[in-house]
Amino acid sequence: MRFEAITNEMAMSKLAAFIACTPAEKVAYVRSRSEVVRHEDLSDLSDQHILDSLVSLESRMQSYIDRFNKVKCAITPGLILDSDLIAKTNEFFNVAVPAGIESILQALEPGDGVTPAGNEELTRAIDTLFSDRQHMREQLELIYTSIKKPELVCEVIRTDARTYKKLYYPVLNRIIKGLEVPFALAFPAFLGIESCLLVHSAGLRVNQTYTPKVSGFSNEFLMYLMLHEVTHLLRYTSDTAYVFEGTTQVSDFDVYSMTSLPAENNHNADNYTVLILNALALMHKEGRIDLRNY
Repeated sequence: MRFEAITNEMAMSKLAAFIACTPAEKVAYVRSRSEVVRHEDLSDLSDQHILDSLVSLESRMQSYIDRFNKVKCAITPGLILDSDLIAKTNEFFNVAVPAGIESILQALEPGDGVTPAGNEELTRAIDTLFSDRQHMREQLELIYTSIKKPELVCEVIRTDARTYKKLYYPVLNRIIKGLEVPFALAFPAFLGIESCLLVHSAGLRVNQTYTPKVSGFSNEFLMYLMLHEVTHLLRYTSDTAYVFEGTTQVSDFDVYSMTSLPAENNHNADNYTVLILNALALMHKEGRIDLRNY
């Protein structure tokens, strides 16, 4: 999996290009994308069924394009995520995240009565966050397989308060109320943009002011955001609970906290994100990975 940065202008152009494709090109794109991103085999669906399902998605995409054309002179031009952050994100997802998932899957393997070093702590985290281990295992295996695909691309848009308020919020607020200043968002329904993520300047500011719980893991908060949104893109996870629930200040944020994540939320984005981060923190403590690289 690799991450690439695009501007808001590029994003709107990609949406328009998809809408302009022929029906056959759209069907081929959707079939391929579904298989690569979420391992969904759409061979049992007719071409017409797929085209019919695109009608509402394309209407929503067109709403963003129309909004962009209306406000493009009033938004910040050329916003793009810093190349160093993209490089760190790529390394984190291609090196650290797969290693973290592997350690979780290994902890789930039946043992011979001897608990490997560190597995006891990791097992406690698993039991705290998930009541259905089998479902969790299946989802983690699918996330792992997707991340390991070199052909999987995630395009990341950077926005600021003005651009978000003028371009994205007016359309989003018709669908999901209350997302006035999100840290980041996943846009799985943006076709033509590969597994689209939007990172808000508010999230980048928190990343700079937040004190990492793992000393030296300077982009700890940003990697939390990216991992949370990627679980939405790859597995359609829900947002039924958040790790920061009940906190009001950045100084209270703890991306490893399990306090507000009930184990019954077996398909919640933060349950997966926090579990993977706890596995990585444990590996860092044991010297098996160095989170200071990120």
